[in-house]
Amino acid sequence: GFFAYNYFFAVESEPEQKPEKKPTAYVSFDEEETIVLKDKNEFSSKITETAQQGSRFGTLKKIYLKLSDGEIRDVTFKDFLRILEASPPSDLEFIVLPETQQFIYYSDARSAFVSVFKVSDTNRALQDMLSWEARIPAELNEFLLGTTPEINIVFFEDKTHSGTSYRFAKMSFSDDSGFGYFVFPEKKFLVIASTEEAIRIIINRLLEP
Repeated sequence: GFFAYNYFFAVESEPEQKPEKKPTAYVSFDEEETIVLKDKNEFSSKITETAQQGSRFGTLKKIYLKLSDGEIRDVTFKDFLRILEASPPSDLEFIVLPETQQFIYYSDARSAFVSVFKVSDTNRALQDMLSWEARIPAELNEFLLGTTPEINIVFFEDKTHSGTSYRFAKMSFSDDSGFGYFVFPEKKFLVIASTEEAIRIIINRLLEP
């Protein structure tokens, strides 16, 4: 009777779900959110919606960007380029590691989109970014989170914050909006962001002990 009961009536126990293992963040952050894309065309609307969420001033939110194409997986650097329809210098594809990390920085003026990449050669990464500058506004337009550039002529300037050099091109006459990037040799990071304030915040966090 005992064995018959167990055979016909016993409920199978639910398989234990293992917690998702998340990669170590390149930069310390305050909040996190997962965005799953069924199609690359969803990126613009979903990332803009996330950027418009009410978060306190100074919050840096880590975005776990994933693709659902048969299975849910992390977006790689090549995936990210396809989503943006971007074509950087071919050399850059060979020196950027597959893992990408995206962030949203919330300021009192506007939110900023930030991407951090690990590179194998910081000198080559910087040279590739310099040669890509003229095409960056057209190919990385999604970084502006739906805003329309006010400036048509691209002019990147050399700037420095806390001893770290970066380059920035303003795309607005009225506020802090544009395209900026820097290479952080100590950790072999390439950082691209859409506001100067976000660049300074990322530099500050990378310099944290």
